[in-house]
Amino acid sequence: MVLGDDSGARLLQRLAMPVSCDTVLRLIRRRRTKPPPPPPVVGVDDWAWRRGTAFSAVVCDLEKYRVVDLLPGRAAGPVRDGLAAHPSVIIISRD
Repeated sequence: MVLGDDSGARLLQRLAMPVSCDTVLRLIRRRRTKPPPPPPVVGVDDWAWRRGTAFSAVVCDLEKYRVVDLLPGRAAGPVRDGLAAHPSVIIISRD
């Protein structure tokens, strides 16, 4: 594990953020136990896996600036089904 306890502490030491290996493990476990709240405002944009051939759609939380989901296609059907999995969405911005 690259960012586990000892190796993560060594990496953080090089980045001028000295912490103990126990602190690294505690922060990793805390991060895993708290799922992010469902986003009320999302943006949907299409992008290409390969230029001109394979497309997908990405759903982003516009308040927290993070990726929520990657959808298998950019057509209306997969986007509709993907957004149905997130019932907390109130506002959708489509590019």
